[in-house]
Amino acid sequence: MINEEYKDPRWQKKRLEVMGAAGFKCQCCGADDKTLNVHHVNYDKSAKMWDYDCYRLKCLCDECHEKQHWLIVMFRNYVSMLRIEDLSMLEMMVYELMVQEHQKKLRSKNVRKSI
Repeated sequence: MINEEYKDPRWQKKRLEVMGAAGFKCQCCGADDKTLNVHHVNYDKSAKMWDYDCYRLKCLCDECHEKQHWLIVMFRNYVSMLRIEDLSMLEMMVYELMVQEHQKKLRSKNVRKSI
């Protein structure tokens, strides 16, 4: 059964806002000719779908959306098997990836400004 919130005009408005900000392209693979979804990066059970800030939402094509959910499940399974001492190494790896992603976004913005 489909969640009734998906039909709510406030969600439809938020969804279009996220897709428009992404240029109606998948933020993962760049596809603009596939069905797009809005993915919640993380969930807050106390918030309505349309109350999320846009930075917590991603515009993804069906294929990338499915992969994203698969990766989340795999990551949770992996983390559940780690020892406490391994978590600090994982934390450092995640931090490095976040820094790299942030730097990539900054470079991308700077390239667009120079054009």
